[in-house]
Amino acid sequence: MIIIKNRYYWTGLRRLTGLLLILCLQGLGLEESKFHILGIFSIAGNKAEAATLDVKNYGAKGNGAADDTAAIQAAIDALPASGGVVAIPDGTYMINAIKSIKLKSNVILQMTSGTVLKAIPNNASTYAVITANSISNADIVGGTIVGDRKEHAGTDGEWGMGISILSSYDVVVKNTTVKDCWGDGVYLGTGSTGAANQHCQLINVIADNNRRQGITLVNGQNIQIINPQVSNTNGKFPAAGINIEPNIKTDIVQNITISSPYTTNNEGAGIYVCLAKLNGSATPVSIAIYNHMDSGSDRGMLVSSEDAIVPGNLQITGSKWTSNVRNGLAIQNHDYRSFNIVASNLEINNSNTGGSPMQTNGAAVAVYAITGSKGQIGNAQIKNSIIRDTRPVPKVTAAFYVYNSLSASVLQTSIVSPSISSSIARPLVTSDPGRVYITN
Repeated sequence: MIIIKNRYYWTGLRRLTGLLLILCLQGLGLEESKFHILGIFSIAGNKAEAATLDVKNYGAKGNGAADDTAAIQAAIDALPASGGVVAIPDGTYMINAIKSIKLKSNVILQMTSGTVLKAIPNNASTYAVITANSISNADIVGGTIVGDRKEHAGTDGEWGMGISILSSYDVVVKNTTVKDCWGDGVYLGTGSTGAANQHCQLINVIADNNRRQGITLVNGQNIQIINPQVSNTNGKFPAAGINIEPNIKTDIVQNITISSPYTTNNEGAGIYVCLAKLNGSATPVSIAIYNHMDSGSDRGMLVSSEDAIVPGNLQITGSKWTSNVRNGLAIQNHDYRSFNIVASNLEINNSNTGGSPMQTNGAAVAVYAITGSKGQIGNAQIKNSIIRDTRPVPKVTAAFYVYNSLSASVLQTSIVSPSISSSIARPLVTSDPGRVYITN
């Protein structure tokens, strides 16, 4: 699918049209500087440029002391409905995150590598430094967004966000760092219209030391997360690097692509997928995760389904998980009638650094039912995985643990063509050897 970014397409069209008109006017011996075509383009010095507004011209100080929220908002609000660029130059801009900077449609919020938007410490359970609520065609580019977790005055809540994208269409966040938030670095959820986010992209986003998640996706369709770096999430469960977790049955998780994510040292999983709230939904989920690398998070990836039955597919391809505290991959309480999980070309190195003797924590790959499950697990295929333990004293308890302690049976689950280092004494531990076995 090719998506044309509307604002750039129309800007280019306006420029081309303007140039053609200039040539026509010159052919008639007229001066183009005398003409202004309202609503289509302006001709001045042979240029047709979108408006660019500098927040310093609207009173922003960027001195790390003054509250610059109103000034930045004034610059955004000064743009016409057709949009333009709001430039935030180098400096530290203090933001009232309870009020939030409210992005508008067709606006590019352009920051530099030296731009910092810092939340003024507060005691609120919910905030966002930047909010994109029910808008379309907007960008957030560059800069660093800093939350208030180090100075937060309250103890309640977990919803203090760096960037909150709600029910929006074609919002792009690119080359932006988001850190130290009371909740999540970037949150994609449901806004005032109740619609799912559509055609949004996070590109080269860095999320560090956020309290609940680095990046959260609750409600979205045709979402791309490309080359994110998510580290050191800690403090509030699930404390994952990237979390895909709908809130209600009507949320949508469809055509989600996560490409080349790097996660490290997260208190929870590098990537955590929990679709339990979609139980009973007829709308299929579709998630594809490519070339995920994790080092040192609790698990490389955790899929926790809580017995929900949800149609669709989860594809995990080319992941490399190293030195996880527990498993490289864990799939918990996944009903065999729920979405199909295919994990292929995995590489799992030296998992279970915590040294747990329990297979649920110590196996490189664990597919299992936990207490409270209905015991109808399965629908997972693990293909072409490489599992190693190169430590002088191996800690991996088994390469694969596929176990249903409640009813013994595991359905529609296969392990195909793994490569397992000889240091791992138990290639497979299963409660259902008649159905689950390793094939080459």
